[in-house]
Amino acid sequence: KVVAIFGLTDPSCTGLLGKEHRVIVADGERHARDIERDSREAREALESIPPARVCSAVFELLEA
Repeated sequence: KVVAIFGLTDPSCTGLLGKEHRVIVADGERHARDIERDSREAREALESIPPARVCSAVFELLEA
């Protein structure tokens, strides 16, 4: 069971296989592979995901 967090990376291209996972993506963020991993834009995309959203996904999987 995995909760994967995606900022600018497109999970449909590099996402997880299988069924017991949850994918969290940054809302309203564009997907791009030409942006440096440690760029301001990449950090902001990840930081835009609220921790509560990730926790909810974790608890959802634990209860399944």
